[in-house]
Amino acid sequence: MKKLVIAATLAWVAAAAVGGVTTSPVSSVAVPALQAQAPAAGEAEQHRQWLNRYCVGCHNNRSAFPATDPVNLETASLDDPLSTAATWERVIRKLAVRAMPPVGTPRPEEAQYAAFTNWLSGTLDRASAARNNPGTYVVHRLNRTEYGNAVRDLFGFQLNVNDMLPSDGGDFGFDNIASALNTSPLLLERYLIAAQRISALAVGNADTRPGNTEYPISLEVTQSQHIDGLPLGTRGGLLVQHVFPADGEYVLSGRLNRTILNGYAGVEGFDTPNEFVVLIDGEEVFTEEIGGPEDHEASGKDATSMIAQLEERMKGRVVVTAGPHDVAFTWRDKVRTDQSVWQPSLRDSQEVHMSGGLPRLRTVGVEGPYNVTGVSDTLSREQIFV
Repeated sequence: MKKLVIAATLAWVAAAAVGGVTTSPVSSVAVPALQAQAPAAGEAEQHRQWLNRYCVGCHNNRSAFPATDPVNLETASLDDPLSTAATWERVIRKLAVRAMPPVGTPRPEEAQYAAFTNWLSGTLDRASAARNNPGTYVVHRLNRTEYGNAVRDLFGFQLNVNDMLPSDGGDFGFDNIASALNTSPLLLERYLIAAQRISALAVGNADTRPGNTEYPISLEVTQSQHIDGLPLGTRGGLLVQHVFPADGEYVLSGRLNRTILNGYAGVEGFDTPNEFVVLIDGEEVFTEEIGGPEDHEASGKDATSMIAQLEERMKGRVVVTAGPHDVAFTWRDKVRTDQSVWQPSLRDSQEVHMSGGLPRLRTVGVEGPYNVTGVSDTLSREQIFV
């Protein structure tokens, strides 16, 4: 029952904009505004005389300059410049580069240019700040990023909700505004499914059935160097935060990246031993050495069966408590001369074959739980059961 309540809450938070809510204002509560101050009468009159002398002769009620979009400075207000702000913004842009008045007509001195543009810009800025109105806030559902952050803040673990929810789309390049975040029955169903999965992970479930989660490693990432977040003295691999649903045994594994050369399918790095390492929260829980003379010879005879044997050896069965844990899959690094690699390729993961290379991981996986013993107290359970 507790998990159903949590799932319903998560779904409601995500899809709060069902129906007409997406276009309804939250409220019309007035926000106190700064008191707008009108420009000093003397200053406004002084600058009006300046405009009449240099600008109004062309930009008035009778003349249309420019012809395509005329500017009328005769009626534009300096006492309330915000009422004709668009006109004054055009004036500022032209005067800033000294494009007006045109060459060949009387032009003001440099100090007069600066004095007028500074006064007009400051007056517009102060008036705009005093009357600032960002518009009416509209309730919208959470997008995927906001939903994932809400899960993290509520339960204390991070999930890749992109695997659970469809893309949000966008409007004018933004994916967090109401017009871009429509809600459909199908989308709401996806949020309900995601909420059920997340609530099960947050509460834990001693009766959960074993499952398998695979994490692919991008080919854009080199595996011949240290990866940020993994322990020093390691190379390549992947660090993931996995939420374990119950206390029990889990199989942590890695699958090798295959290569092809002249019809030969195999893996790199068989000529010298390499140690595969799995860590949970920074502590080693499983190691396995692959490669060396025996593996190299067996691979030459039957590469397909040898790869299957290697990947079976790279499975470690360990006991893990429920909750989120940082799981690292990597290789123990060695001195480069021991590996006969002079200059590792920076795009090694994209090479079809790299002679004398290193074994590289293609995916890593977490399978389980087996032999469940219960559900330990976790941060998420402490926040839920109060």
